[in-house]
Amino acid sequence: MSLQQFWDQILCPKERYRLTGTLIGHRAPINCLIFLEYGVLASGGDDETVRIWDLNTEKMIQTFDDPGNRWGQITCMVASDAGGTMLFCGTGRGQVVIFKRSKRKNDFHKTSATQVFDADSVESIAYDPVNRRLACTSHNGKIKLNQFEREGNLEKLWICDSPGGSIPRVVLFGGEGKEVKVYCLETGELVVRDCETATKIKSHRLQSPIGNLDVFEKNNSLVIDNMTSGYDLYPIDRTSPTRTFEIPNSRRYVKMVKFAEKGAVIVGGSDHGCVYVFNISNSDPIQVLYHEKADSMIQAIATTSSNVENMIASGSSDGRFDICLWRKPSKQAAARAGGAWQMLWELVQATAVVLIVSLLYMGWATWAPIVAKGLESVPNIVQDGIRGPQERIPHTQRRKYSTEPPAVSEIGRGRVEMSHRAVLRAASEVGQRGMEELQNAGVKRQPRQLKDREHDEPANTIWKGLQVHDEIKDFQASTLLAEVESTVDEV
Repeated sequence: MSLQQFWDQILCPKERYRLTGTLIGHRAPINCLIFLEYGVLASGGDDETVRIWDLNTEKMIQTFDDPGNRWGQITCMVASDAGGTMLFCGTGRGQVVIFKRSKRKNDFHKTSATQVFDADSVESIAYDPVNRRLACTSHNGKIKLNQFEREGNLEKLWICDSPGGSIPRVVLFGGEGKEVKVYCLETGELVVRDCETATKIKSHRLQSPIGNLDVFEKNNSLVIDNMTSGYDLYPIDRTSPTRTFEIPNSRRYVKMVKFAEKGAVIVGGSDHGCVYVFNISNSDPIQVLYHEKADSMIQAIATTSSNVENMIASGSSDGRFDICLWRKPSKQAAARAGGAWQMLWELVQATAVVLIVSLLYMGWATWAPIVAKGLESVPNIVQDGIRGPQERIPHTQRRKYSTEPPAVSEIGRGRVEMSHRAVLRAASEVGQRGMEELQNAGVKRQPRQLKDREHDEPANTIWKGLQVHDEIKDFQASTLLAEVESTVDEV
């Protein structure tokens, strides 16, 4: 697991998509995925099967194939409505197979299989639930509109050719079901035809080929796979993109791109095992989902959202031919969970403070005896400093320490010697006290600077002795100097 995957999986579950499951069953490339309703997924691929998955248990609940081998690969899928009561599947041998859901949930059965193209594969399909029409396009450039009868049969309304014989990669209904929109692969051309007469109403050309596309009508937005640099975002019926979302691309294969999270995000496949997630307002990906190894094609994508979470399904075209499920809490669910997460975070912070204080206390209890032992050496240092300098000090300086003050009487000389002994006793007592007593003593008594009293030879002598030893600092030095000054004042 890479660092990015670790971050996605563990550290930021509320803000990023996480891999929550893998659906295994297909034995060949996966070409199409569709959410029939929240929690139910349909898939189709080159293994010529249609599979229905329960996403709550992450199990395959139904598999459909053709014992007569008349279907060929499953090339495209569309559902009749948001509830997924009908499922239309286009095949590689020109058939449209229709499945209907029974009253028992998640139980589908095949109602019909209609040959809509001869010696040609179905490229794309679209369904208009209001007028009960099914539009189909073929790989060889045919566009066909069918009426879906209540018995489950498809009746042809009209058929025509795409402009220049280009591949009609995607077909959609528009104009409240009155128009058929066909997007061509190689030319990037959009052709709009009247549903009643097949008359060409208008056409315009986008700025790149169209590998695949998705429409979000509430935002009046269209996103396409441009097959070269990534994905382009267009306003519907405009010819220039408002934003391009670039991804690495070395092979010109078609791949699905979908809107997600109510049109705020786009999700697309790649030719190197990744699924890219972009916010529509930023050209940089907000997340990269690692589905397969680096040389794998991820061409099939499906998205859905609920009040609880957002979900992405991605299918691989090589490797293990599996389907990965990626989930992220919705904004509403994340907001509801925010209060509990905040309380948990505050509890973690409080626990951390208690642990730090405890460790500091335990650490001081361990180091205090060592510090106290080190302080026991202070009296010896003070004694050596007052009696004379170290050997490294020149002999002329050492003689200066034994010079008697000329104006001091015999009584004064005796008192100086007594003051020296008093200083030694004071230093010894200071060294044997604890750190806390030294601090208190240093705060209570602040000595005057002995070094400024150059006229006072005893004080000057003691000061220079103390200067030799830098170990007497801070409160220890302050306390000791206070005692020295008091003794000198008596002299």
